[in-house]
Amino acid sequence: MNNLMGRRKRRALGPAPMARARRRTIAAGAVAVVGAMLITFFTASAAMANAPNPVSTPPITGDIVTNSNGTVTVNVAGTWVWPFSTSLKDVEGLHATTTDKCDHRFGAGWGVVWNDPSDSGYAETFTELGLTASVNIGSRGVNPVNRETELAWMPGTPCGTFVETNEPVAGAGYVTGPWMGAHIYPNAASVPASICVVMYDLGSRKPPKEKWRQFSNSDNSITWSLLNKHYWNESPDGANCVATRSLPAGPPPVPATSPARVTSVATPTTAPPKKVPVVSPAALAFTGFGPFGALAAVGGVLLVLVGVVLYFVDVRKYAVEMRKLSRWLLGR
Repeated sequence: MNNLMGRRKRRALGPAPMARARRRTIAAGAVAVVGAMLITFFTASAAMANAPNPVSTPPITGDIVTNSNGTVTVNVAGTWVWPFSTSLKDVEGLHATTTDKCDHRFGAGWGVVWNDPSDSGYAETFTELGLTASVNIGSRGVNPVNRETELAWMPGTPCGTFVETNEPVAGAGYVTGPWMGAHIYPNAASVPASICVVMYDLGSRKPPKEKWRQFSNSDNSITWSLLNKHYWNESPDGANCVATRSLPAGPPPVPATSPARVTSVATPTTAPPKKVPVVSPAALAFTGFGPFGALAAVGGVLLVLVGVVLYFVDVRKYAVEMRKLSRWLLGR
């Protein structure tokens, strides 16, 4: 009996089974690690943000025009900046250089929070780090001229102007450009105390697809602010908003014979300032990898499951047993 038990013990713990167990453990660990990395990378990428930001220097400008029919046109314009990324890990902005001035992005877009009591715009809520900011962007077209249903950007120069700083490396820099908008309010009493802008990353080099043109695009300056500052600043006279009381009166009213309409704010003819304050680096948001990222994350889940199976199940052993069972059932 002792000898038989000893043999069984040696067979159970012999070198061949132990080697198989070690190989199975190593394979399971490798598969599970790869899967976990895919899950972590591609699911985390959707939660990071990388967008341009409005700046307070120079401040937001514009004017207020009282039209002959009693409506009021408010024009606003400002500047945005997209700083150089100092960390690949956190995707802190752009790796803009003299050879690739907009990194791999198409450019910057924007939506304006008009705060029009007669036109609610599109309600959007953005949440990061458990913090939430809700805004009403664009216009639903109560006045047809105001119909702003998606993001705007500068045609021809969506990524603005590259400014070479040679910091932190030779040839590095940042990009900056203008944003602008105009909106007609029913009367002077409906003009709000402040108007705000939200900047967006429009995605890759190609013209932006529909999901990047929407106000719901979470790759924006609100998300950036929640991640970096832990709040979204809607106070007037800041980088995001302008107090309408600070806007001067515009040109004389449009003659009564001409319909009141919004015209595009003229593109600034002066060159952008050479020195635009660059936002200090912080973990920004990133657009994510779209459908490819989702598929990669699902693949990671499957690899983790395969790793678990390989770790707890001796696949070779059960394959042999299944072959024996099939031969027995076939009478071989």
